[in-house]
Amino acid sequence: MPIALLRPFIGLIFTLVAYYFWPYSRELFAIKSSSLSDISISRTLLILLCFFSYSIINKLTNRFFWDGVVQKRSGRPVPALLKTISSILLLFVCATFVFTLIFDRSLTGVLAVGGGMSLIIGIALQNMIADFFSGLAINIDRPFHIGDFIMLNNRRLGDEELIGKVVSINWRTTRLAKTDGTLVVIPNNLFSMMVLTNFSLPQAESRFELSYCIDFASDSERVCQILNAAVLSAPTVLPKPTPKVRVDRVNDKGVHYIIRYWIDPRLGSPLRARDGVNSAVLKHLRFAGISLAYERNDIYFAPMPERQVDFTNNTEALLSRVSLFKSLPKEGLTQLSQALLPHRFVQGEKVVKVGEAGASMFIIVEGLLEVFLDIEVSTDDVRVATMSPGDYFGEMSLITGTPRSATIITRTDALVYEIKKDSLEPLFEAYPSLPEAIARTVAHREFIRKSAVAEAEERLALETAEQEASAQLLKRMKRFFQL
Repeated sequence: MPIALLRPFIGLIFTLVAYYFWPYSRELFAIKSSSLSDISISRTLLILLCFFSYSIINKLTNRFFWDGVVQKRSGRPVPALLKTISSILLLFVCATFVFTLIFDRSLTGVLAVGGGMSLIIGIALQNMIADFFSGLAINIDRPFHIGDFIMLNNRRLGDEELIGKVVSINWRTTRLAKTDGTLVVIPNNLFSMMVLTNFSLPQAESRFELSYCIDFASDSERVCQILNAAVLSAPTVLPKPTPKVRVDRVNDKGVHYIIRYWIDPRLGSPLRARDGVNSAVLKHLRFAGISLAYERNDIYFAPMPERQVDFTNNTEALLSRVSLFKSLPKEGLTQLSQALLPHRFVQGEKVVKVGEAGASMFIIVEGLLEVFLDIEVSTDDVRVATMSPGDYFGEMSLITGTPRSATIITRTDALVYEIKKDSLEPLFEAYPSLPEAIARTVAHREFIRKSAVAEAEERLALETAEQEASAQLLKRMKRFFQL
């Protein structure tokens, strides 16, 4: 048997022996003064035995009660504060035992001296004592647990909200790990004076809201579709529960739209999710030719200048953002923009299908589209990417006439512009350097596409191998247990 397991039993045996021989020890203390050295030795041995027993009982309490019964029932690590409190109480009992039974002191006197010293210590360490009892209240009330993401909003901590993951709760402070890699140490008594929001309770997923004010000139149904596509494309936003876009209110500035989305703080912080949603919304609105509402105090005595670029009407500006036509002069962009063909698709509709013939490419203006590839290791098409406004696809079919290499399906209602082969031929004749520039861009994109296909095939091959190994193991288990 390991020595670590024998220690508690050895301490218990010593405690029982001391209890059994206690009357004889009392007789030993009553002998004549000529044997004071013997009395001192006996008292020292008994004091050491008491504190040795305290150490053993304290370890047994932590191991079998706190780390055993309590942790199994709660399913979470026990805060160090509770272990500290139990250790202090056991130490107080042990010290009382030593003073009253070994040194034959009155319990009233011990308590009186202890009360006076406690008063002095309490006045000197009142802030630390407040932290201690606040920490005790936190462990009793349990508004958060270790591993939860919480937000603190209080002027004592600064103007900005403090968001972090609880990493420890001790007798004086609570420590939060922020997403920027820093550790914030907060005294426990501050928690009683601030509003605390726990993103991890009562469930792991939390809902957040963002509001945007759009000009009256924009159609509300169209704006809702664009915002819905934007929030679905944002990173760390959970697809389930489904994000929602609603018209919140109307004022003299514009129409306020509210986006409600869900995240798991364990996978990404609320600040990161908010940044992703804001960035996606601004991108989708920009390509749709819609800007956020703002105060208008300008007076114009001439035609109103263009405040925002509407890519649905200003197709020349749209083409200038496509990397394929970066080298095309303004005259060429104007010529090509006149040949663009708009197409509107509803949610779930196929824009192109893998293997079908085609000699055109598409540029996304509104909506969200998903890319599905036909991979050998899978019987179904595998989704490998999501495309948003400003992205384009089908350029290989446009310049070489090869069949479509992927299936593109709309995730939301979408607006795309099509460029056909006939529209590109005059530009190649007018600008001889254009084919070479397009070839370099397409080759780079094709390399990225092949890398994505290879990565998806490798991932699916590993998943297939894992499933086969699991099926084989299950078959062996059933055969072994005769199931």
